[in-house]
Amino acid sequence: MNIARVASALSVRVRIVMLAVIPLVGFLAVGAVYTNGGRTIDRAMSESQESAQVADASRELKASLGQVMVAATGFSARPSEKGVKEFAAAREEAASIAATIVRSGKGGAEAAKLPAILDQIGTTFGELQKITEKRGYTDNTGLNGRMRAAIAQLNGAIQMFGMGQESADMTAVVQKMEIHIKDFRLDHQPMHFNRFEIAFQSMLRALEAVEASPSTETVKNNIDLLQTSFADYVATTAETDKWLAEIGTQSRTAATVADAVAAGAAAADKAATAELTSSRTVTENLTLVTGLVAVFLSIVGSWL
Repeated sequence: MNIARVASALSVRVRIVMLAVIPLVGFLAVGAVYTNGGRTIDRAMSESQESAQVADASRELKASLGQVMVAATGFSARPSEKGVKEFAAAREEAASIAATIVRSGKGGAEAAKLPAILDQIGTTFGELQKITEKRGYTDNTGLNGRMRAAIAQLNGAIQMFGMGQESADMTAVVQKMEIHIKDFRLDHQPMHFNRFEIAFQSMLRALEAVEASPSTETVKNNIDLLQTSFADYVATTAETDKWLAEIGTQSRTAATVADAVAAGAAAADKAATAELTSSRTVTENLTLVTGLVAVFLSIVGSWL
């Protein structure tokens, strides 16, 4: 049975219905192809945008971690309540960015590590703050205050010896001790404490050479106080350096995670962009082919 015989067997009414239905079916087919392609395009576009946002957030987090380290270092060098607040603000900003990355669900297992690392940084800074408070935020507090008071008491007691050579020698030794303390504060080098100890022993020998009196007892007590206070200061400085180094290690770990998240997000963005381009091309081609088929069927139907 050929097409001509089939066509001759169809009634006029059937032919009319075919002419009406074929374009409608073609229109619906084109619409279905376009709608399905549109969903794919929307999904790919959303994936690309979200991945790009996560990559940007990861880069912001890395910059924020740098500010955390700057704030911690600044506080260690120049301790103050303002420094504590600056660190807290920097860490909170980093934690907020990390939480945004985790909520996005695009960072994977790596991003899930970030909140815990930032909590560790906060805990470590708390230890740094405690030891810094022991040292003293200012020259009048903590170990700084004890050393300053001891030096003032020493100078006052030495003056009671009069203007003799012993008094001048002791004053010179105290001045040397002050210099060694200041030098240690600048670079934390052990040699300054060693030089301080030499001056300390020199002061003890000088005291042995003078007659015992209330003044010599005052000098002895305060020279001991200065020595123990400075020894404690040196020990706390080692702890300070340890906690500061730990914050640096934790910050670098978080930065490494941020880099990994950014790299993953960038790869996902690239894949989504490629899918977007492909989906657009496929949708356009399918729409065109479906439309042409519908037109062809319409022409065939009209010919029948």
